[in-house]
Amino acid sequence: ERLARIILSEGKPDEAQQVLEEARSLDLTMHLLELQADIAKTQGKPKVALSLYQKAIAQNTGNGKVSDSLMLKINDVENSIVGNK
Repeated sequence: ERLARIILSEGKPDEAQQVLEEARSLDLTMHLLELQADIAKTQGKPKVALSLYQKAIAQNTGNGKVSDSLMLKINDVENSIVGNK
């Protein structure tokens, strides 16, 4: 979002719109992956859930923020996998 604002301030609205749409797409993908992981976890598929949570984090590397709740979910699933071995 910050980059889009900078580009807009440089008088390039079309380019700013494109940057914003790309960022929005990545954010949505991250949230969808997290939701898929939540579903897999509820279905008793912790390894699938962990993989999806990790993909969500990988999608989010662009903006540098990973939510605390996502990290807690990952820790919880990792602990359940280790506990079942």
